[in-house]
Amino acid sequence: MTRLFILLFVLAIVPFAQAQLPNRVKKLEGLWEYNEGSGFERWEQRGEVMYGESFRINKLGDTLIAENFEISYVNKRLVLNLTAYHMVNDSIQIKEKVLVGKRRKMEFSGLSGNRLKQLEFKFGFLSKNRLKLFIHHQGMLKPQKLRMVRREI
Repeated sequence: MTRLFILLFVLAIVPFAQAQLPNRVKKLEGLWEYNEGSGFERWEQRGEVMYGESFRINKLGDTLIAENFEISYVNKRLVLNLTAYHMVNDSIQIKEKVLVGKRRKMEFSGLSGNRLKQLEFKFGFLSKNRLKLFIHHQGMLKPQKLRMVRREI
């Protein structure tokens, strides 16, 4: 009888365990400011999806949305959906990308042959309030590095 109870309990828990976001993704939640002062990112968990928005501050001091992010856990892999907004000749161009993560790291690689090749998030060694974002573009030898600090809301 106890074996049956344990089996039913495990079978009831397994579907929920596979859909949950890993702790490393949950650490993104909050407001992150770029060290250069050129913008910030805001991350929020809703259900089992982490939503993020990236804002840039232009030369006039206006704050503009640059990207929307969505990180989910699908088939034991992290999936990042990225929507980027670019102003070109008084019109907005929208580009969507899907990146798939590696199992142990928050390192996402692009599925299509677009310019963005890889995104990698790394938290500070001793401080979880520091974050580095490495952006690997096709044709560039070194990745672009953005340093961020967590701010209180």
